[in-house]
Amino acid sequence: MIDVTYHAALKPNASSIRGLSYAKFEYYHGITPQIIGDLLKLEEIGVILVNGSFAHEYDLLKDGDSVEFHPFVGGGC
Repeated sequence: MIDVTYHAALKPNASSIRGLSYAKFEYYHGITPQIIGDLLKLEEIGVILVNGSFAHEYDLLKDGDSVEFHPFVGGGC
């Protein structure tokens, strides 16, 4: 099983939705964060974390992994 956390802002037409959403996916050989993001229909993913560490969209996941999707963050001076 893979636990997934994502910001509601990553969903299309989610301008009025805030906060985090959660999902679980059955593990299968070859699953990647990109596949999960596509299945969830997430858009404009800025950062992916797997088990708390930065990851790429095509990294292979393992059973029991935790995946987080975060939007781009702006700001500064």
